[in-house]
Amino acid sequence: LGCVIVGHQEFSFEFGRMTQGLPAYLPATPAGILEMLKRYKIKTAGKNCVVIGRSNIVGTPMSILLSRKGWDCTVTIAHSRTKDFLNGRSGAQCDCSK
Repeated sequence: LGCVIVGHQEFSFEFGRMTQGLPAYLPATPAGILEMLKRYKIKTAGKNCVVIGRSNIVGTPMSILLSRKGWDCTVTIAHSRTKDFLNGRSGAQCDCSK
């Protein structure tokens, strides 16, 4: 099945494929962050990572991608309703924010 849908529906289609680990177009910012981690040879396996923000374009895809095989992070998402935010990130070894 080719993707001929446009706009938000196309993004939803790709998001679904991404969450299943299937080949998909990734949002630019998360893809760029992963590329930086790769180029600078930053090891993420087994580390605790806090993703700050839960947007559909950056935060949520970033958390999904970091938890995949190959990156193997333990991911926590923090957002505007996170209580005691500073204490929650005290154990973080990696912070990602937009």
